[in-house]
Amino acid sequence: MLRAGTIRRVRQTLMATNLAVGALVAWKVPVEKLNAAFEYMWTQDPFSGHIVIRSTDRETTGSVYRLWTTLKVPQGYSLAKHCEFLAKVVGAEKFLLLPAKRLFALGVGHVRRKGCCRGARRTCSPR
Repeated sequence: MLRAGTIRRVRQTLMATNLAVGALVAWKVPVEKLNAAFEYMWTQDPFSGHIVIRSTDRETTGSVYRLWTTLKVPQGYSLAKHCEFLAKVVGAEKFLLLPAKRLFALGVGHVRRKGCCRGARRTCSPR
């Protein structure tokens, strides 16, 4: 399927519901720091999972939270303390920690992947 172009890549998923505490986190980051915060969490933070910059056309409740991530920390570590650390590093003004009460799937549109080649993590020119 990969060679035929039906799928872009094959990934392995580990069901870690009993291995780590998880949460969805909404970040209020100033616009000028948004891309740098995304890059830091994507490349430097081993506990951040899905990282999405939310686009919004209008002011709505919660629209100031443009950066959204999933976060899992090993047992014995604190989600809140790790978020406080990340907030200092990336310059976030505030964060909302939304702990996972049961298994969930984050469904988001991956606009940044529109131009991705098969298997690529970043946009590239077509082969």
